[in-house]
Amino acid sequence: MPRPEFATVDVRDAAVAHRLALTKPQAAGNRYILAREQISFPDMARILAARYRIN
Repeated sequence: MPRPEFATVDVRDAAVAHRLALTKPQAAGNRYILAREQISFPDMARILAARYRIN
């Protein structure tokens, strides 16, 4: 069975990208994808459980 994965992005990086898209004329009319590495739902659950000490 395939493991569903999704890409994450740091909210600070998204804020910078939004600012650049609004201030750079060459960005007009373009679309951009913001993403880091892909991560599976089980892996994300383990990271969050460790971070917030959830058993």
